[in-house]
Amino acid sequence: MWEIEVRHYGLNKYRHIRGSDRYVVEQKAAAQKLAWDEMWEKKQVARSKEEKYELAVIKTNEAKKALDGLELTLKHSLSVDNAIDWSSLLDKKPFPKIQPSTPTPETIPTEPKKSESKYQPDILLSDKISSSLRKRVQDEAESLYLKDHQEWVERKIEIESKNSGQLSKYTTDLAIWEKEKTKYEENQRTTNQYFNNESSELAIFSWTG
Repeated sequence: MWEIEVRHYGLNKYRHIRGSDRYVVEQKAAAQKLAWDEMWEKKQVARSKEEKYELAVIKTNEAKKALDGLELTLKHSLSVDNAIDWSSLLDKKPFPKIQPSTPTPETIPTEPKKSESKYQPDILLSDKISSSLRKRVQDEAESLYLKDHQEWVERKIEIESKNSGQLSKYTTDLAIWEKEKTKYEENQRTTNQYFNNESSELAIFSWTG
Protein backbone atom coordinates (compact mmCIF):
# COMPACT_ATOMS: atom_id res chain seq x y z
CA MET A 1 0.00 0.00 0.00
CA TRP A 2 1.39 3.43 -1.00
CA GLU A 3 0.53 6.63 0.82
CA ILE A 4 1.29 10.31 0.14
CA GLU A 5 0.36 13.39 2.15
CA VAL A 6 -0.30 16.45 0.00
CA ARG A 7 -0.36 19.92 1.58
CA HIS A 8 -0.77 23.47 0.31
CA TYR A 9 0.27 25.98 2.96
CA GLY A 10 -1.11 29.00 1.07
CA LEU A 11 -4.64 27.52 0.86
CA ASN A 12 -4.26 25.67 4.19
CA LYS A 13 -5.37 22.43 2.53
CA TYR A 14 -4.36 18.83 3.23
CA ARG A 15 -5.14 15.48 1.62
CA HIS A 16 -4.01 11.96 2.37
CA ILE A 17 -3.82 9.79 -0.78
CA ARG A 18 -3.32 6.04 -0.63
CA GLY A 19 -3.54 3.11 -2.99
CA SER A 20 -1.96 -0.16 -4.05
CA ASP A 21 -0.31 1.29 -7.18
CA ARG A 22 2.57 3.69 -6.49
CA TYR A 23 2.34 5.38 -9.91
CA VAL A 24 -1.39 6.03 -9.55
CA VAL A 25 -0.90 7.44 -6.05
CA GLU A 26 1.90 9.75 -7.22
CA GLN A 27 -0.14 10.94 -10.21
CA LYS A 28 -3.15 11.69 -8.00
CA ALA A 29 -0.89 13.64 -5.65
CA ALA A 30 0.63 15.60 -8.55
CA ALA A 31 -2.83 16.34 -9.98
CA GLN A 32 -4.08 17.53 -6.58
CA LYS A 33 -1.04 19.77 -6.12
CA LEU A 34 -1.52 21.25 -9.61
CA ALA A 35 -5.19 21.96 -8.90
CA TRP A 36 -4.35 23.68 -5.62
CA ASP A 37 -1.58 25.72 -7.27
CA GLU A 38 -4.09 26.95 -9.87
CA MET A 39 -6.56 27.86 -7.12
CA TRP A 40 -3.81 29.71 -5.26
CA GLU A 41 -2.77 31.64 -8.39
CA LYS A 42 -6.37 32.73 -9.05
CA LYS A 43 -6.69 33.80 -5.44
CA GLN A 44 -3.49 35.86 -5.69
CA VAL A 45 -4.69 37.52 -8.91
CA ALA A 46 -7.98 38.47 -7.23
CA ARG A 47 -6.13 39.87 -4.25
CA SER A 48 -3.83 41.79 -6.59
CA LYS A 49 -6.80 43.44 -8.28
CA GLU A 50 -8.22 44.49 -4.90
CA GLU A 51 -4.88 45.91 -3.80
CA LYS A 52 -4.46 47.78 -7.09
CA TYR A 53 -7.91 49.29 -6.72
CA GLU A 54 -7.17 50.37 -3.14
CA LEU A 55 -3.82 51.85 -4.24
CA ALA A 56 -5.53 53.71 -7.10
CA VAL A 57 -8.05 55.24 -4.68
CA ILE A 58 -5.25 56.30 -2.33
CA LYS A 59 -3.19 57.82 -5.14
CA THR A 60 -6.24 59.63 -6.53
CA ASN A 61 -6.97 61.18 -3.15
CA GLU A 62 -3.31 62.11 -2.73
CA ALA A 63 -3.20 63.70 -6.18
CA LYS A 64 -6.38 65.67 -5.49
CA LYS A 65 -4.96 66.96 -2.19
CA ALA A 66 -1.70 67.86 -3.93
CA LEU A 67 -3.51 69.76 -6.70
CA ASP A 68 -5.71 71.56 -4.18
CA GLY A 69 -2.61 72.53 -2.25
CA LEU A 70 -0.90 73.67 -5.44
CA GLU A 71 -3.85 75.85 -6.36
CA LEU A 72 -3.76 77.55 -2.97
CA THR A 73 -0.01 77.99 -3.25
CA LEU A 74 -0.31 79.59 -6.69
CA LYS A 75 -2.99 82.02 -5.52
CA HIS A 76 -0.93 82.96 -2.51
CA SER A 77 2.26 83.38 -4.52
CA LEU A 78 0.59 85.73 -7.00
CA SER A 79 -0.62 87.99 -4.21
CA VAL A 80 2.44 87.88 -1.98
CA ASP A 81 5.70 86.52 -3.34
CA ASN A 82 6.58 84.50 -6.41
CA ALA A 83 9.72 83.05 -4.88
CA ILE A 84 8.40 79.56 -4.19
CA ASP A 85 10.44 76.54 -3.24
CA TRP A 86 8.90 74.21 -5.80
CA SER A 87 11.17 71.32 -4.78
CA SER A 88 9.25 71.10 -1.50
CA LEU A 89 6.12 70.19 -3.46
CA LEU A 90 7.72 67.25 -5.23
CA ASP A 91 6.71 63.79 -4.07
CA LYS A 92 9.93 62.09 -3.00
CA LYS A 93 8.45 59.42 -0.75
CA PRO A 94 9.70 55.88 -1.48
CA PHE A 95 7.27 53.08 -2.30
CA PRO A 96 5.65 52.31 1.08
CA LYS A 97 5.30 48.53 0.78
CA ILE A 98 8.19 46.32 1.90
CA GLN A 99 9.56 43.93 -0.72
CA PRO A 100 8.60 40.29 -0.04
CA SER A 101 11.48 38.35 1.51
CA THR A 102 12.90 35.25 -0.15
CA PRO A 103 11.69 32.12 1.67
CA THR A 104 14.25 29.78 3.23
CA PRO A 105 13.61 26.24 1.97
CA GLU A 106 13.50 23.44 4.49
CA THR A 107 16.34 20.94 4.11
CA ILE A 108 15.46 17.37 3.14
CA PRO A 109 16.93 14.80 5.55
CA THR A 110 19.62 12.43 4.33
CA GLU A 111 18.20 9.38 2.57
CA PRO A 112 18.65 6.14 4.56
CA LYS A 113 21.21 3.78 3.01
CA LYS A 114 20.88 0.04 3.19
CA SER A 115 24.61 -0.13 3.80
CA GLU A 116 24.27 1.62 7.17
CA SER A 117 25.19 -0.51 10.15
CA LYS A 118 21.72 -0.28 11.71
CA TYR A 119 20.29 -2.15 8.70
CA GLN A 120 22.95 -4.86 8.66
CA PRO A 121 22.34 -8.02 10.75
CA ASP A 122 25.05 -9.09 13.18
CA ILE A 123 26.99 -11.55 11.00
CA LEU A 124 28.99 -12.99 13.88
CA LEU A 125 25.82 -13.57 15.87
CA SER A 126 24.08 -15.07 12.82
CA ASP A 127 26.81 -17.71 12.47
CA LYS A 128 26.03 -19.00 15.95
CA ILE A 129 22.26 -19.39 15.55
CA SER A 130 20.01 -21.56 13.46
CA SER A 131 19.22 -20.77 9.83
CA SER A 132 15.60 -19.92 10.66
CA LEU A 133 16.63 -17.51 13.39
CA ARG A 134 19.33 -16.07 11.13
CA LYS A 135 16.68 -15.41 8.46
CA ARG A 136 14.49 -13.74 11.06
CA VAL A 137 17.33 -11.41 12.04
CA GLN A 138 17.95 -10.57 8.38
CA ASP A 139 14.24 -9.97 7.73
CA GLU A 140 13.99 -7.64 10.72
CA ALA A 141 16.94 -5.61 9.44
CA GLU A 142 15.34 -5.42 5.99
CA SER A 143 11.98 -4.41 7.45
CA LEU A 144 13.59 -1.66 9.49
CA TYR A 145 15.30 -0.28 6.39
CA LEU A 146 12.10 -0.37 4.31
CA LYS A 147 10.15 1.35 7.10
CA ASP A 148 12.73 4.12 7.54
CA HIS A 149 13.09 4.62 3.81
CA GLN A 150 9.33 4.89 3.29
CA GLU A 151 9.11 7.46 6.08
CA TRP A 152 11.95 9.37 4.43
CA VAL A 153 10.14 9.32 1.07
CA GLU A 154 6.97 10.69 2.65
CA ARG A 155 8.91 13.36 4.54
CA LYS A 156 10.78 14.33 1.35
CA ILE A 157 7.50 14.75 -0.57
CA GLU A 158 6.05 16.81 2.29
CA ILE A 159 9.08 19.14 2.43
CA GLU A 160 9.22 19.53 -1.37
CA SER A 161 5.52 20.41 -1.43
CA LYS A 162 5.97 22.95 1.36
CA ASN A 163 9.03 24.51 -0.30
CA SER A 164 7.26 24.62 -3.65
CA GLY A 165 4.22 26.32 -2.12
CA GLN A 166 6.35 28.92 -0.36
CA LEU A 167 8.35 29.61 -3.54
CA SER A 168 5.16 29.90 -5.61
CA LYS A 169 3.66 32.35 -3.11
CA TYR A 170 6.90 34.37 -3.00
CA THR A 171 7.07 34.55 -6.82
CA THR A 172 3.47 35.74 -7.03
CA ASP A 173 3.87 38.26 -4.20
CA LEU A 174 7.11 39.61 -5.70
CA ALA A 175 5.52 40.07 -9.14
CA ILE A 176 2.58 41.95 -7.56
CA TRP A 177 4.97 44.09 -5.49
CA GLU A 178 7.10 44.99 -8.52
CA LYS A 179 4.04 45.96 -10.59
CA GLU A 180 2.66 48.12 -7.79
CA LYS A 181 6.07 49.74 -7.23
CA THR A 182 6.42 50.53 -10.95
CA LYS A 183 2.92 52.03 -11.04
CA TYR A 184 3.62 54.06 -7.90
CA GLU A 185 6.85 55.47 -9.36
CA GLU A 186 5.14 56.27 -12.68
CA ASN A 187 2.41 58.21 -10.88
CA GLN A 188 5.06 59.94 -8.80
CA ARG A 189 6.98 61.02 -11.91
CA THR A 190 3.78 62.26 -13.55
CA THR A 191 2.85 64.33 -10.51
CA ASN A 192 6.35 65.78 -10.17
CA GLN A 193 6.45 66.61 -13.89
CA TYR A 194 3.18 68.48 -13.48
CA PHE A 195 4.66 70.53 -10.64
CA ASN A 196 7.77 71.26 -12.70
CA ASN A 197 5.68 72.45 -15.65
CA GLU A 198 3.51 74.64 -13.43
CA SER A 199 6.56 76.21 -11.78
CA SER A 200 8.06 77.01 -15.21
CA GLU A 201 4.86 78.59 -16.47
CA LEU A 202 4.50 80.66 -13.30
CA ALA A 203 8.11 81.84 -13.57
CA ILE A 204 7.50 83.01 -17.16
CA PHE A 205 4.28 84.75 -16.11
CA SER A 206 6.06 86.53 -13.25
CA TRP A 207 8.92 87.65 -15.48
CA THR A 208 6.68 88.99 -18.26
CA GLY A 209 4.34 90.61 -15.75
